Amino acid sequence: MNAIPNPGRTPHDVESCACDACQLFRYKRQYGPAPGPVWPSANAGESAPLPPPPPAGPPSAGTPSGYGHPSAPPPPQGPPPPQGGAGWGPVGAPRPPYGAPGAGPSNERTLAGVAHWSPLAVAFFFALIFPPLRIAVFVPPLILMMTAQTEFLRDQAREALNFQLTVLIPAVVCYLIAYSAGAAGSVLGLLLFIGCLVLQILAAVAASRGEWYRYPVCIRFVKGGHQQPTG
Repeated sequence: MNAIPNPGRTPHDVESCACDACQLFRYKRQYGPAPGPVWPSANAGESAPLPPPPPAGPPSAGTPSGYGHPSAPPPPQGPPPPQGGAGWGPVGAPRPPYGAPGAGPSNERTLAGVAHWSPLAVAFFFALIFPPLRIAVFVPPLILMMTAQTEFLRDQAREALNFQLTVLIPAVVCYLIAYSAGAAGSVLGLLLFIGCLVLQILAAVAASRGEWYRYPVCIRFVKGGHQQPTG
């Protein structure tokens, strides 16, 4: 049949025409107007149905969402922060072995060295003023051990205290020999003093470097704290 669905065009056969306007005319004549919102046709000025909306639901990470724009991947996760006490690393980390340098901050290492050489200063001081008070050589390391805030300082002060208590035994013997035999006891006392002087200087230098120093000859009357590993 002849019809003019678009007044701007010349008469033609609507039933056999393949243009968009004629196809839309035949569709509306058979099925009625299209449901839903429409948008203008580019060819004949008619209206056509809008495309269906995208499926609802949150898009998964890394998959397209909406009209083809990919969603951003989740931000990378960094390593968890370290745990544990200050200076010892994560929980369960072993302590530095005996003789390992670098234990503790500089002020802690300085006080550990003081614990070893302070008995020498006390001995010299009271030897010039009142010799019987030289027995107070164990007081400085005892005070440092009781007031220490870290295990390294407490350990070195304890080691210095045990060494001073150990030296008291041969010092008393030398005093008794000097009281009864004279010169022999004085010579033994001098040798004991030189040996203690060398060992305490070595201990002070090692502790100042952060080493967990151990005297080669020492009775450890006071127990506890860091122990030298065996094997």
